[in-house]
Amino acid sequence: MLSRDKERLSITQRKMERKMLGVTLRDRWRNERVREITKLCDWNREALRRKARWALKGKPRARWRDDLDRAIGNWWNTPHEDFAPILI
Repeated sequence: MLSRDKERLSITQRKMERKMLGVTLRDRWRNERVREITKLCDWNREALRRKARWALKGKPRARWRDDLDRAIGNWWNTPHEDFAPILI
């Protein structure tokens, strides 16, 4: 996923969370406050976590491999225990 797409996904997620609470941008609530109330996780982080979990089960496509390489470096030779920070 391109960084532009990740940013658009984050913006869309925050917009949906505000809509769920009936809050507008004019109410000037911080994103952290909205996130605490909705108890949702960041979709970009969740996507990376799921990609890492899937990569442990099978060989991922090249574009997934690129995301994982940027996140945790050379992961093909990484033991399962080192994935713990991302899988949490």
